[in-house]
Amino acid sequence: MIEFRRPAKVALPDGRLLFSAVSQIGNRIILVSTHYFDHPIDFDSVTLRLIPSGKTLTNVWRHFRADYEPCVVLSAMVDEAPIALELEYEGHPWTVPLEPQDLPPSSRSLMTLFKEDYRRLPDFVRYYAALGVEQFCLYYNGPLDNVDWSFLETHDATRNASIVIVQWDIEYWWKLSRPTGIRRYDQQGFQHHAQTMAMNHYLHCARRSSTYAFFVDLDEYVFTPASLLEECSSAGASVVFQSWWAAFEDGSAIEPCALFDPKTRLRVHAMGGGKYRTKCFVKLSDVSLMGIHFPHQNASRNVRFLDGFFHTRAFRGTDQYDEFVDQYRPYTVSEFIAERFNSPGSTP
Repeated sequence: MIEFRRPAKVALPDGRLLFSAVSQIGNRIILVSTHYFDHPIDFDSVTLRLIPSGKTLTNVWRHFRADYEPCVVLSAMVDEAPIALELEYEGHPWTVPLEPQDLPPSSRSLMTLFKEDYRRLPDFVRYYAALGVEQFCLYYNGPLDNVDWSFLETHDATRNASIVIVQWDIEYWWKLSRPTGIRRYDQQGFQHHAQTMAMNHYLHCARRSSTYAFFVDLDEYVFTPASLLEECSSAGASVVFQSWWAAFEDGSAIEPCALFDPKTRLRVHAMGGGKYRTKCFVKLSDVSLMGIHFPHQNASRNVRFLDGFFHTRAFRGTDQYDEFVDQYRPYTVSEFIAERFNSPGSTP
């Protein structure tokens, strides 16, 4: 079944988002925002009142990161059935209708944020369903009406899958108006915006319904054996996966369906553009705040670092093709996975 959701957002006059999403999950209200380095929001000055009772929310849990990959989550239990939330900040009022929207129950789920590459979804869903994912929450970084989603309803891999597509129509990056003191943001002139908020919206919305979740992109394919993931789950551990940059032997981008064939020939390298990457499979009840590559607030600290996932990209026709030929080693899919999981330190 495919379901579409459009969380309410609250925008300030200057374009900042007081909240990118206001959601009610069961008897909990969840509000997601970010720390704007160039013009921070004073969340202590935000007033939240329930309608129709007029009761002010005071028992608000706050999860806050004002560093690289910033995010803010406010969460509050309610002992009534409100129909709306009234917000006020710096003299501006908003009223947001509320409707409880729990996610379908699952032992293993997945979230991703995507846009132009939406045609990858059927193969992506097929791939991760084979790793035990029962429920997919897919955040589209734009208006849902921009896409004809009927292809998901007709494709064998997706028409019977449990899929929620969330409209996440906000700026992917936030353009900064002044230096932040964080070198990478100051060099590029913008900070993370859409992705950190989407990931943490899912984290807090799914904690009631799902035990574990993958946080990956549409071009990232975990190759850790399902049996090893099950071992980690049984031990209550979250997993951080090492990235391996990969393409077909000729430098073209990998088609996900090819990864099901153990004889598919690839070229693989641990570092892409001189960088390592990681992504996560986390026990949702242990984590209070997610970063893009690592759980920032993890209550148990029970984390295992494993190989890994293929980060797929095209090199053919780019200025990195010579580097690809010189540094990326040839393997079949089965040869590479066998090497990684027979190597010291590749298993917990």
